[in-house]
Amino acid sequence: MRRHIRILLVLLLAGTMQMFASNPVVLPDWMLQAMAQPKGAYPEDTHAVVLMSETLYTVTSGDQYTEHSRRVVRILRPEGENEGSFSVPTSEGDQVSLLHAWSVDASGHTFEVKQKEFGEYNLSEEELYNDNRRFITKVPGLGVGSVVALEYDVRRHIYKAELDWFPQEDIPVKNASLILDLPPTWEYSSTWANASGRKAEPAGPNQWKWVLADIAPIEDEPLRLERASLSQRLSIAFFGNGVTSRVGSWAAIGTWYKGLADQRRNSTPEILETTQRLTTGRAGFDSRVRAIASYVQRNVRYVAISIGIGGFQPHFADDIFRHKYGDCKDKATLMATMLKQLGYPSELVLIDTDREFTKPAVPSTVFDHAILAIELPADIADDTYPSMVKTKSGKRYVIFDPTNQFTPFGLIPSYEQNSYALIATDPGELVQLPLFQPDLNFSETAGKFSLGADDVLTGEVVHRMKGDRASSMRNALSQYDGKDRSHFVELIANGSLKQASVDAPQFENLNDTDKELTINYKVKMGGYAQNAGGLLLVRPRIFGDKSMHLPKKTRNYSIELTGSRHDRDVYEIAIPAGYVVDELPDNTHVDAGFASYSSKFESDGKVIRYTRDYVVKNPHIELSKLDEVKRFENSIALDQSATAVLKKAP
Repeated sequence: MRRHIRILLVLLLAGTMQMFASNPVVLPDWMLQAMAQPKGAYPEDTHAVVLMSETLYTVTSGDQYTEHSRRVVRILRPEGENEGSFSVPTSEGDQVSLLHAWSVDASGHTFEVKQKEFGEYNLSEEELYNDNRRFITKVPGLGVGSVVALEYDVRRHIYKAELDWFPQEDIPVKNASLILDLPPTWEYSSTWANASGRKAEPAGPNQWKWVLADIAPIEDEPLRLERASLSQRLSIAFFGNGVTSRVGSWAAIGTWYKGLADQRRNSTPEILETTQRLTTGRAGFDSRVRAIASYVQRNVRYVAISIGIGGFQPHFADDIFRHKYGDCKDKATLMATMLKQLGYPSELVLIDTDREFTKPAVPSTVFDHAILAIELPADIADDTYPSMVKTKSGKRYVIFDPTNQFTPFGLIPSYEQNSYALIATDPGELVQLPLFQPDLNFSETAGKFSLGADDVLTGEVVHRMKGDRASSMRNALSQYDGKDRSHFVELIANGSLKQASVDAPQFENLNDTDKELTINYKVKMGGYAQNAGGLLLVRPRIFGDKSMHLPKKTRNYSIELTGSRHDRDVYEIAIPAGYVVDELPDNTHVDAGFASYSSKFESDGKVIRYTRDYVVKNPHIELSKLDEVKRFENSIALDQSATAVLKKAP
């Protein structure tokens, strides 16, 4: 289940574009009117600007509407030429009645692409098959100063009486409008995300229009939320003439989705036999559920097949079991079916992997992921599982993601923590998933090293990880094998040590997600110490950069770290013969509220010992705390680069 397909369209459709420099094209009036607007002033790095974006939704029934769209963009920099690549998505039941694109270059030459010259493609990268198609073209005449335009009409079939509008983009939008045209006596409800006070005005008989002007772009900044989570978004639910809105509230959406999902939990003798075999000899809820969870994670390949309502509705459990593949909602459905055989009730959960995309005040069916809520038996304490949530009715559920094969039962990955998710019960209920305590995502790097008289650093390193820290590393290591895996560990080491060599890496519990992941290896690096007038300067912090590396430019958005975590480093460096410690750096301790950092430097005359703890308590850092972040970062930078001074023994 995906909210939208993220695809970079780099398509040069040779032979499908016609140039009309010698036979000028007549540009439509609405394009000429948009071009006639004052050009305005924009920052030098602005690639393009949307002069006009206009959408008309004409609803004809509870499951059908027509979308008429017009778009005009002026290209300001070479990087903005991608705005001349147009893509119009369609799915099952959709009918395209108009496709037309135009452009005019800086010299005034005009071009057009007619409907028959658009290419039609299925561009899914993750799915085995779906019926989503895209009509694509790239208009001629692109360059700085060019203006491009697109117009299309698509009659669309929908499975929910909901429409969503995203007027904000990563480039400025000068004018954007949406018109909702409803049948007589029909009604609608609407809610905005990341915007307030945006009201519709009457535009005709049961027509409503939203108009926005001078919409700032979503700036590209490191460590910010995803664009979809920051974007202004209008969600519209409509109903009338016997059509009952299946959306418009979280309760209604949950009821609607439960009706879609529950009918797919059809067990078979084969499913029952496998469930019994996996749990034979296992006593209790925890042991039995872990066996089922591990089976679904590892034996059902992630492959999506979306046809029509299959974009929302899971496939039948027996089909998923028989073919051993499915997408997120399929894996959750099969696991729910197997748990049902054991007497453990469960419900599907809709969630978005873009943190903070789902807003409690904006009921919507726009999600990109499905996971599972397993009802907790009465005899199990609340604090048994970190991923437990409690609903208003008092029911307790353990939240689990069968798609993420590296996160064990009882935990959820960091990108789902602290997010809102809809439990598809009747009625549905929106809950906030827990943010784990930092120690649940723990990582320790310990190393014992020797510094030779030739400035060569050698040593042995042990990495221990659990929780999300282990899950992320297991995921990364799964992409490699043999020598490539060793090379990957070497790349990690070289993030802190220049031109270091890694030897004999060993991996413990790599495939056992219920246990700590451990990585051991030997490391060697020349020229580690710096000579300065007979003194040796040695950096006790050998591995691990904890800085955020935020640019100095003005920031517009809050800071979003990966998740809560606790990282510990313990390094011992045996100093070379003939040297003694002359000076150690000062210890550091700073607590910024959202995170803390402490370090300690010690020596017994033979060994320098460096210990530090970096703890992220809250991954979401408000923009108002930016000055605190800068002070925190400065303390970390000074500590990480601090050197111990060695001198020759008297």
